[in-house]
Order: sequence, then structure tokens, then C-alpha cells
Amino acid sequence: MLTANQLKGLRVLVIDGSREMRTMLRETLSEAQIKNIIVAPHASSAVEAIRAEPFNLILSDYDLGSGTDGQQLLEFLRQERLMPPGGLFFIISADSTINRVASAAEMLPDGYLVKPLTSEQLLSRIEEALERHVELRPMYEAVHAGRFAEGLAHCEALERAGSRFRVELMRHISKCQSGLGRWDDALQTYRRALKVRSSMTWASLGVARCCLVMGDIAVARQRLHTILQERPYHAGAYDLLIELCERTGDVNSALKIATRAAEHIPSLLRTRRLAEIAYLAGELETADTALTKVVKQTAKSITRNSRNSALLAQVCLALGDPQRAMHLIAKEVSDWPSDPRTQALAAAIDVQAWTALGRPAEAETAGRRVAASLDIDAEPRIRLLIAKAALSMGMTEQGLKVLDEAVAAAEQVSSAEGASTRALACKVFVDAGMPERAGELIVDRFAQAEQDAETAVRTLRGGGFDEAIAMVNATLPKARDHTGVLTAAVEVYLMTMRVKGVRPELLAKVQTLLTRLRVRGTADPQKLDMMDSYLRKLETTTAVRVAEPLAVTS
Repeated sequence: MLTANQLKGLRVLVIDGSREMRTMLRETLSEAQIKNIIVAPHASSAVEAIRAEPFNLILSDYDLGSGTDGQQLLEFLRQERLMPPGGLFFIISADSTINRVASAAEMLPDGYLVKPLTSEQLLSRIEEALERHVELRPMYEAVHAGRFAEGLAHCEALERAGSRFRVELMRHISKCQSGLGRWDDALQTYRRALKVRSSMTWASLGVARCCLVMGDIAVARQRLHTILQERPYHAGAYDLLIELCERTGDVNSALKIATRAAEHIPSLLRTRRLAEIAYLAGELETADTALTKVVKQTAKSITRNSRNSALLAQVCLALGDPQRAMHLIAKEVSDWPSDPRTQALAAAIDVQAWTALGRPAEAETAGRRVAASLDIDAEPRIRLLIAKAALSMGMTEQGLKVLDEAVAAAEQVSSAEGASTRALACKVFVDAGMPERAGELIVDRFAQAEQDAETAVRTLRGGGFDEAIAMVNATLPKARDHTGVLTAAVEVYLMTMRVKGVRPELLAKVQTLLTRLRVRGTADPQKLDMMDSYLRKLETTTAVRVAEPLAVTS
């Protein structure tokens, strides 16, 4: 239980349009010895208070009147990094229907409380979350800042000390391991969590992500489908399945999944994602309907983003309506006259619209605005629209540079952002009449690496031992987590040593790779047993020559 001093030190924000509810929540918190309580009637006043000084705990009603709801507020706070490390956000609602709960859960709040709410229920949920926050705060701070090695050290120390928040620690241990690229370790942590409680979907989802990163696409897809059969409202499973489809160039399947997700989880995030994928798939009417809804519902919200109107304008251009496209982006410029990103988006749309209208002079003028925006500091999707405009104006070299930078920046954010940005970049190439570049971009690097590894094995079996080793050495850094690539590398190294003699550096590589394959448990067990057997023989001799082939790869 938290001490009175700890409770007194909390800074709490209550957001609710009802004066009576604000008063009740304030009085309940005061009874728990919490003294530093600020109240706000709507999202905009709440954001002003949060910008002035961060809060440890935010209690927000879901329905905040016109404009921004509680879910959109949480989305905005996370996007703007206004939530402190370990800061708690609870959504309170009078609606307990599955659609509302699923929609609210989209942003993973710390709790969803249903009215009518007793003081005991409220304080019990808050105290449990706050106790976790107090004990784990150093870990939260490290992970929040992206210091994953430090965060992992905190987690392991707390685990050794017997912290009662064991599941929360495992969740963050796997997050840190993933952040450090230690996918084998992350996979084992997720499996360890599932042994504690097999129903923990976050751990099952983590196994699927590890398999996807390791190139085990079929295993990842099957696990994700299983999750969605059991939990058809799980946003994370939909997102990862969409990422899988985008990475493999299957936009039509991605659209089916996004449509299903939007049906089960009626949030603006789902609608926005559906619109983007529909645009990629050429389903322009679907994209138009979805984006129109997003733009309308965020018009008075703090989550309003000019990028939504710009993408809708791009859809209008594809539908042959340049006038509507220009009207949409002009409204954004009017409302955000001093925002350079909005100005850049407007230039990108205007170039294409004036060109479609057969007005070359106006298009050239807009093109100069695009040229001035090439180096703008903006998110990847905005950069893609600038690249598209530059390519349409014949500024090929500049457009390609911006596009490459956008893809590279997105891949630094996350694998999901990288996959979706890469898919959008392919659309830019196709629209610019450069389908061959789109083909190069959409090639799944894991599939390509696996093909290269298989080529190395064939080269080996043809007697090109040194050439095969050079090939796998070049392929491994491109897909160091891919099970198939690791298995092929082990085969090449083992067979080379069987025929040409043991080489200590290759022996060490085989030992490391086999250990990794054993730990992760994603390779064929029979193949692993056979390779282990050959390894043991090699470890006991310095020059073994055997004529028969090593039949490891099917």
C-alpha cells in the first residue's frame, strides 16, 4: 500500500464535461490524501495544464463533448510525448459495450472504468497502478527514453529481488530485448511469459513479431490468425498482420484485414489505416469515404493533422477531381498559415492539381514551392508526398533522394512504420511511371536473403566452397535473424570443413549459430540434430574429409 506521503506527492488531472462528475472525482481523490488535483472541462484546457507541468495520473471521461474524445486525447499526448515515463491514463465511460471498450483500448490506456463508479472501485484501481509505477519508475524512465540496455538491467535486478510485478517486468524485458535487436532472447522471454499464463495475448503477439522478424512468415501468420480467432477485437494483432502483408507486397490481403479491423474496432485510427491501404490497393471510393470521415471527425480535435486532408486530396486527384483536392488543402493552409509542413503539403497537391487542369504556369509556380520544401523536417509520409510532386515535375534526382530518405527514416521508427512507408513509396513509383523501382522496393529483404542463402548452398554442392562461404558471409548481415538463412549458413560452414578441413573461425560461427537456432526453436529439429552430430565430430578432429553430401536443406 502506498504511504500518505507518496499519495500527497501525486499530481492528478481530472477531465470531464460534467461539473458534478469533476466534483465527485476530486472529493474521492482528496479522501485518499491526494491534494494536488487539477480539473479541466475539455481536452484543450487539459492540454494547456499538461504543457504547464506533467501529471502522474490523468482521469479522463471518454465523451468530452464536441471535438476531442478521451481516446483522441491519449493519442495526442503520446504523439507529442506529453505523458511522463510511467504516467497513468485512465478512461472513464458510461458505455460498456464491446465496440466502445475495443475502441478505447486501441491506445492501451492504463485502465477503462465504467460509470457508475464507486469510490472503492476507483481508488483500488488507481492504487494498484500507482504502486506499480512507484516500484518500477527507474525502469519506466529508461525504457521511455530508449535506453534499453539500462531498462533491461533495471528489469533483471527487480526480477532477482522478487518483485511482485513479475508479468509487467517480463513485458518490458522483452521490449528492451527487442529494442536491442536481441530477438532470440525476446522470443524466449515471451515464451516464458506464456508458461506463467497462456492467456496473455501480448506475449503471444510478441512471439508472432519475433517470428516475423526472423523471417518465419508462415508461423507468424498462423499465430496471428489464432489470436484474432480468439480475440477479434485485438488491434495489435491486426496491425502486425497488416505489416506482414505489406512486407510481402500483398496489399489486397492487407485491405481485407484493415476492413475487418475497422468493423470490429470503430476508432479513427482504424479508419485512417483502412483509408491508407485502400488508396494503395486502388479502392479509391473506400479511401474517399474513410478519409472524409476522419477529416470531418477531427476537424475540431487536437488530433487534427493536415496529412489526413493531404491524403484525401491525393485520393481526389486519383479520382479525377483536382478542384476538390485544391479546396481541401487550401482549407488546411487557411487554418495553419504559419505551419511549414502544411505549406509543403499544399505545394505538393497544387503541383499535381494544376498539372491535371492543364495550367502549366500555375504548376510551375507551385513546383518552385515544392523545390523549396525538399529539405523540410517532416514525418516520412509528408516527405513521400513531396517526393511524388517533385517526380511529377521532372525533378527526378531530387524526388528520388527525398523518397529514399523518407523510407530510411520510417524504418528507424519501427518495422511497422517502415513497411507501410515502403508500400506507399511503391505507389509513388508506380504513379510516376517507374514500376521497376517499385518492384525493387517491395522485394521482401528476408525472402531475397533466403534465396541468396539457397544459392550459396547450391554453389557449395557444386564444389564452390570458398565462393559459397563468401556468399553466406555477405547474406548473413542482411538477415541475421532469419531462421532459413542461419540454417543455410551452418550447412555451408559444416560441409566446407568436412571436405576441406576444420577452420577454427568457421567452427566458432557454427557453434554460435546452432546455439541460436536451438534456443529460438523455429528450425526443423531433425535438421538441427543432424547438424549437431556433424559439429560434435568436427570438434574432436582437426581434418575430417567425408565424400557423401550433407543433406540438410530441402
